[in-house]
Amino acid sequence: MRTVVQDNVIGHIIYEENFWTGKKNLTVNGKPLKKTSRTTFCFEDGTTATLKGGFFSGAKVTVKNVTVNLISPPKWYEIAIAIFMLAFVIAWGNSPSLCEIFPIVGGAIGGGISGIFAMLSVLVMKRAKNPLIKVLIGIVFFAVLVLVLYLIAMFIIDIIT
Repeated sequence: MRTVVQDNVIGHIIYEENFWTGKKNLTVNGKPLKKTSRTTFCFEDGTTATLKGGFFSGAKVTVKNVTVNLISPPKWYEIAIAIFMLAFVIAWGNSPSLCEIFPIVGGAIGGGISGIFAMLSVLVMKRAKNPLIKVLIGIVFFAVLVLVLYLIAMFIIDIIT
């Protein structure tokens, strides 16, 4: 993920974070900063920049007592939608009486798939600006999740019977 921020004091900031490895890079005014520790980057003149957070929790950089918000943290409703996906699969997928009405796969398979969908939904929702669009994105991810879990459950039922 790449974020570009223009600050009046620090200048042009480019923050890059690898989604898979979590590796972070920081560039200020076209010059890449050298990483000296997990959260500290160093300018050529020895000035340090402290980076706190990440893509999912929100990221801030501090240089000479000036803090710049690079990525805002997720809103409460983004987290609520992601948690709802997980809670729904745990509650519905592990209840035999509910699965007789509408079967979805639960357990480790359902939990793993719903965890992936929850993370992806937060990732996509953070890119949208309008709160209504964010909620719509969450609803679409939830609907696709339920469809995928239903298809897997039907496949397993078909194999068993």
